[in-house]
Amino acid sequence: MGTVLTVPEADARNGIAELAAAEDFVRFFAEGWQKPKPDGFVDHFLPRFHPDAHLVQPTLPPATGPEQIEGRFRDLFSVFPDYLVTVDDWSARGDVVYIGVTHHVTVGRRRVQWRGVDRIVVEDGLLRERIAFFDTISSLPASLVAPRTWPHLVRWSLASARAR
Repeated sequence: MGTVLTVPEADARNGIAELAAAEDFVRFFAEGWQKPKPDGFVDHFLPRFHPDAHLVQPTLPPATGPEQIEGRFRDLFSVFPDYLVTVDDWSARGDVVYIGVTHHVTVGRRRVQWRGVDRIVVEDGLLRERIAFFDTISSLPASLVAPRTWPHLVRWSLASARAR
């Protein structure tokens, strides 16, 4: 006997409204990454974070609440002021939006990029949870020849390991 996979049925009554809300959120997300770092970025995103928002990504310690989240991004932009994320594609189901992205950053003198996916839970129009999935291994060679980034990368790596 084979395994039967059941897929929850979508509520057709709310499908169009949910899709429009997801599309608006993706547009908001893309516009935010185009803002000047850090102030324009923070001013754009902070009002849309839920008070208990939780962010997780491979290269930084997890952050909970707008104050910690702002601190994480300010730390990131202090080391990588030109860090940019562009939206490649997206999908949504219920209150979860998946955004396919490309990260772009200059490390030392090298411009590097890598692909990833952000899984974002949107609650009442606010970002409740973001889990980023990506592999920054392609940035490793550039990081190794950029000594200015080493202390930050070590600190972030240790903090991320302790949080697991």
